[in-house]
Amino acid sequence: MEFKSVKTLKEASSIDEAEQLIAAGWTLLAIVPTVRPNGWSLPCYVLGKAAPEPEMATSFDIRFPS
Repeated sequence: MEFKSVKTLKEASSIDEAEQLIAAGWTLLAIVPTVRPNGWSLPCYVLGKAAPEPEMATSFDIRFPS
């Protein structure tokens, strides 16, 4: 996924949460180090979801003047 196509971002604080999001169609974009309020250094999983692709027209009703 290209970053320009990302519509929604979400952070996951655990690998289990990240895996659930990936299974639900999210894409892992980055894993970044974070420091939590308790002082622990833990990874933060950044996931993205692309905007839906526009649908192609499947039927046309074009009328030209006679």
